[in-house]
Order: sequence, then C-alpha cells, then structure tokens
Amino acid sequence: MGGAENAVGALARRIAEIPGWQVCVHATCATSSTSWTNEETPGTEHYGSLPVNRYLVNSGRTEMWPSLDSRVQSGTSSVDPAIQDEFFFHQGPVSNDLAGAVQASQADLVFFAPYLFWPTMAVAPLVAERAVIIPAAHDEPFLRLSRVGDLLKQSRGLVYGSRAEQQLLQRTHPIGHIPSTVLGWGIEPPSATDPELLESLGLADQPYALCVGRIEHAKGSLGLVDFWRTLKTRSATNLRLVLVGNPSVEIGSDDDVLVARGLSDEAKWSLLHHADFLINPSALESFSLVLFEAWTAGIPVLVNAHCETTRTHVAEAQGGLWYRNYPEFEVAVERLASDAGARNYMAKNGKIYTEANYGWDTLVRRFTEFCEHVAYREKVFSDGPEPGLSSQIMSEGRRITVLAGGVGAAKFLRGLLAVHPNELVTAVINVADDFRLHGLAISPDVDTVTYTLSGLVNSDTGWGRIDESWRVRDELERLGGQTWFNLGDLDLALHLYRTQRLGEGATLTEVTFEVCEKLGIKAQLLPASNHQIRTQLKVQNQGWVDFQDYFVAQQHNVVIEDLRFEGIEAAKPGPEVLSSLATSDAIVIAPSNPFVSVKPVLEISGVADVLRERRTKVVAISPIVGGAALKGPASRMLEELGFERNSVGIASLYRDFAGTLVIDQQDSELAPRVQSEGMRVLVTDTIMDTRDRAAALAEAALGEILISGEGKQ
Repeated sequence: MGGAENAVGALARRIAEIPGWQVCVHATCATSSTSWTNEETPGTEHYGSLPVNRYLVNSGRTEMWPSLDSRVQSGTSSVDPAIQDEFFFHQGPVSNDLAGAVQASQADLVFFAPYLFWPTMAVAPLVAERAVIIPAAHDEPFLRLSRVGDLLKQSRGLVYGSRAEQQLLQRTHPIGHIPSTVLGWGIEPPSATDPELLESLGLADQPYALCVGRIEHAKGSLGLVDFWRTLKTRSATNLRLVLVGNPSVEIGSDDDVLVARGLSDEAKWSLLHHADFLINPSALESFSLVLFEAWTAGIPVLVNAHCETTRTHVAEAQGGLWYRNYPEFEVAVERLASDAGARNYMAKNGKIYTEANYGWDTLVRRFTEFCEHVAYREKVFSDGPEPGLSSQIMSEGRRITVLAGGVGAAKFLRGLLAVHPNELVTAVINVADDFRLHGLAISPDVDTVTYTLSGLVNSDTGWGRIDESWRVRDELERLGGQTWFNLGDLDLALHLYRTQRLGEGATLTEVTFEVCEKLGIKAQLLPASNHQIRTQLKVQNQGWVDFQDYFVAQQHNVVIEDLRFEGIEAAKPGPEVLSSLATSDAIVIAPSNPFVSVKPVLEISGVADVLRERRTKVVAISPIVGGAALKGPASRMLEELGFERNSVGIASLYRDFAGTLVIDQQDSELAPRVQSEGMRVLVTDTIMDTRDRAAALAEAALGEILISGEGKQ
C-alpha cells in the first residue's frame, strides 16, 4: 500500500460516516506493489461504517514486465497502444473478481487511485461514465502514454493532490475541460509516542534529521545518502540521518546514517516528534503526505526543489527550505541544524498551513461538494430530472422561464434542472453588468449561470471556474497591468472565444447558444438583450460610476443614491425573450438583486408589459432572509434607495409584475404585510446551500403556480 492508497482509505472512512452517503472500498489481497502476492484474506471487512472488499490477484508483476518497462521508458511517443496494454497487464495486479465487482456496482461515482496500475487502466474504462480518477501522478514517462491520456479524457472527473499535479497533467494531456478539484489529503491524528524507541535506536541524546518513505533510487534516497556522507566530511555538525523504511538496495547503518526498518506508525510519529527536521529528497511526488505529518509533529522540512509539488507546498506554507544541488543542500542543512529559532518559526507556519488547508473538515467538505458537482452533471445530462412533486409538471410538458441575475439565480436554476426537464427551462439573463476589459467581452451573469449549470463553477465563491489557476493574472500584476477584476486562466478562454465570435459578427445570443452546446447545457440560456446596456450607480460624494467599479473595485462598500441603465431606451429584447415569457406556463423571478440584476431586464422594451399581463403566472423569490442578503449588497441597496430592508421591500418592487412572492421561514411574520401589497405569499426554506435545497425551493415555487394556486390572486 502506498501513500495514495492510504490517503484514499482515510478519506473513505470519513465519508462513510456521513448520514446518507454509502461508501465501500474495492481492493486486492496484495500489499506489495513489487510482487502483488496475495497476502490478505478475500472477503469483506468493516472498518467502522466502511466496508472493504478484497479480491484475489490472478496475475501480479510478471517476468515479461521488466522488458516492457524498459521499452516504455525509452520513448513513450513511439509505444504502440497494444504494447501499452501489455505493459499495464504484466505490471498488475490483475484481478478479474475486482473488475467484475466494480462493473456490477450501483454506485453513482467510482473512484480509481492511482492511475498507474491495471485496476485503474483496465477497469475504469469499463465504467467510464462513472469513473473519477485520482491520478497521484508525478513527472514520469508513463504519464505521457496515449492510453493514460485516453483514460483521463474519458473520465467523469479528476481529483488532484496538488495544484502542481493538476498543472502537470493539464500540460501533458488536453483535459482542462474535465471537472476536477485540487483536494489534497488529510493527516491522521498522531499516534501516541513510544518513549523507549529513541533509546533502542541510540537516538536518546542524538540530534537527527529524518527521511520517511520508500528507500529507493527513484525516490532520491540513495542520492540523499551520498549528499549526507559528503556533508559529514565537510561539516562539524553532529546530526545523524535516519531513514525510515525498507531499502530496495542495501544501505549500511553507521555513525552518520541509521536505517530503521519495519517501524510501526507509532514509531514513525515518535521519530517525527523528536527530529530536528524532515528531509524529502524525492523529485517525484504528487502530494507528499509526510510533509504535512512533519508540520503536524512540529518540525520544518527540507525538500528537493526539482519537485514542483513539494517546493510549492513549502513556499506557500513558509514551512521549510529547498535545495537544487549539493551546495544548496549543505547550506540548508547547516541553517536548519544551527538556528532553532528559524526551525520553530518554519514549523509553526507549516502547522498553520496544514490546519487551514488540509484539516479533515475542509477536505470532507471539498470532496463532498465535488461529488455533488460531478454526480449532478451525470444526473442532469444523462438521467434527466429526479421524481418528486414536479412529476406532474413534467408529464404535462410545462415550460418555465426564469428571470436571472448571477449567483442566486444560478443556484436556483441548478435546483430547477434537477427536478424538471432541462429542455423545457429557459433563463433570461441580465446583461447590464457586461463590460470590456483588456479588449475582451465579459458577461458576468451569463458566465456564472453557464458555469453553474455545466458543473464547472467554483462552489466556494459561486462564480468563476472550479480549480481555476491565475498565472496570467499574476504575470499581468507583475507587469503593472490592471488586475482589479479577477480573470482566471480557464475563464479567459471563454472571454476570448466570445470576443472572437462577436468580432466575426455573431450576436451574444448566438455565442451563448454555442457555448451551452459545447458544455452540454440543455436548458435555453437567453441574454436579455443583444444591445449594450450599462448599469451605473450614483455613489455618495462620487457621482455616477459603472457597476463593476462599484461592485468589484470598491467592493460595494459605498452608499448609493440612485441608479440608471445607460442604453436601455434603445435596447431591444433578445430573440425569443418575449415569446418565451409570453408562452411559458410559469415565470420565476429568481432570488437575484432586484435593482442591478432584475430591474435592467424588466426595463427592456416589452418585458415588463408581458409580466404585467401574465402576473398570475409569475412567482418571485425574495433574495432577503432575516433582513439580509445571503450574498451581495441587495439588502443595503434597499435601505439606501428608500425601501424596507426586508421581503416587504421586495414585495413593493415586484407587486406589479408578480402575483406570488416566496419568502423564507425566518420571515414568516412578514407574510401578512406581503399580502397587504397585493401578493399571494408562500413561506418556505429559501436558502440554497445545497442542490437538494435549491431543488426543493424550485418545486415549492412551481407548485404554488402550476399545481396548487394557478390563476389565483
């Protein structure tokens, strides 16, 4: 069992404890990655709530593998796919029972880790529509094989250990469009220390540096020993190097180097706690869990700078040093050995970094949100809507149109598409936030809805791309360019495409259709207009400013006195906007900002007239809960523009256009006052922090119009 397998097992045990989640592990009976000999008993064993199913290995690493390995490593681009298949088969571990069990599984998602072995390379393609790959990859020849590219490109999703691993794979194969997350791995709580261990190893009064992991040439261990012996001939340091693991070649123990074989986890943690620092000499790491174990134990680390993953961890954490060659190694060791203050400072930084980024609560949340994203894409784009209250609506082919802004509307639409036929849903999306930056045409609300419905949105922010990188922005900032509006590298691709197509004469509606088709969105996304509209706000003591200046550059931390929409008089509704509103069975005003998201749509010629005529078919959802907006400045804008800072204020804005207002349970006491505005009121849960809660809100709102209250005032 390697680091990736242990890390996946630790995560699985925690996910299995979450109510409503069913998790099981499929593994072989082998424990050695060099022989794949059956050592465990086949069958099922439970670890708390987690069942682990073990299957016999039919074929391990065969005598044909070494020659195939040499062939592959000599030049991956020229290796025939049939030879690649032989390479993975003879590397093993081949288990027909495991393959059969995975294929028969009814799981929504099947995770495979790591990429390099037969169970992933051969079995994942059999369940490609459910397969999520955890590559655990580093820069090595095998990664460039075409079969590996095929595996990654056809997978449902990808889980990376680090940003560096993600960038490596995306440089190697065209997989930037595959849903992915940079997860990392959690640290198991330190075991109790063994007070007698140091004495038994002769380390009770001996300062030492520690190296933990496989002791082999590929992991840099032999090079580390050579560096260390050179250091001892040149330096007066009394440090000893302790290698924890089982060497693949014989390394003798002496006064300079100690090899500690076959130690327990408890013993490992004992050595970590008492070491001066940890050294990881490997240039081939996808995450390097031992760095975080060292920081958890309270010691700094020294890493090989040729490993982008570990160097990035250390740089971001400020938890240690790195070296590129022997002179840098010697300087780093001397610094860490002689400066206790520096050691303590780095160790403290590393511990803070570990707890902030790789604590189990953070990892479990990140993982479950990613699972929901990927499973949601599978559900929406393959299986259709879930059964529920909307089954009656579904059977009658009811068409729904949603007036949409950004984040709140996107969450609502995500829930709606989970319970209603996607092709029967239309979103009319605000474009008054649109602007140009760096010569690029940017449509923030259209993009937020697009990313959310395609499963590509950053769930932490509610906007932008999941697992975005920022290399262009960072370089632009270094050069002194404008970076007040964050444009990620993946996000830039969409803006470049939109700008190109608009320059070729396409309309915004046409470009949006093209993007939706490429991203698999079956709902119809309609920009409210193809004409330019610009929201402007009159800011106290400043005068009129553009929306993005107010919202992004000034973080909406200023008082506004008025707003207007430049170009609104000449703007015409986009194609199909009015016909969609006129023929829909229900119209929903999403829980978006009423002033800067909904109002500019309503003021486009003809839109408000249709809503007034069809008022009984219109339901609005209040974006205010308990006197506050869940995101953005809507509640403050209500107050600044002379309205009540609650759902009554929303009712006074929408009463001419919507017959029903949905308000949150926290505001149930406001229901009579909403009714006094001439609106029917539905009190329900309007907080959409999960897809299921958003879906329940969609069903409640649509049920109010289409089932229980059609045509009533």
